[in-house]
Amino acid sequence: MAFAQSTEPQLSNLIPSIDRYILRLVILPMVGVFALAASLLLLDKMRRLFDFVAVEGGPVGVVFKMLGALIPEYASLAIPLGLLLGVLLAFRKLATSSELDTMRSVGLSYNRLLRMPYAITLVLVAVNIALVFY
Repeated sequence: MAFAQSTEPQLSNLIPSIDRYILRLVILPMVGVFALAASLLLLDKMRRLFDFVAVEGGPVGVVFKMLGALIPEYASLAIPLGLLLGVLLAFRKLATSSELDTMRSVGLSYNRLLRMPYAITLVLVAVNIALVFY
């Protein structure tokens, strides 16, 4: 019994495997650094706001409303930090495991290897502009 072949393009066919690999290497540390940086910025402000509410008195719900209003500002600070460290850690891993040397020796240029980080950067620039002008 023969199965019909699907003619629809799959994601694995649209993005070359080397780009998917570099994308995965960049995204994982980038998201981790973003979450850590945003959390640390929010925790610092939360401590100050709770101290102010405790001294002056007032509803605690105001603190969470104020923190919610600060999330776009802190996200706009954490996005470039996460992107920078994500790209640096990804290429560090490639360099320490000699994968970068192998990729360069088969003819892949640095511009070719940075295709996915460039694409991620363009998306995050648009997100950051939207957050800053929010």
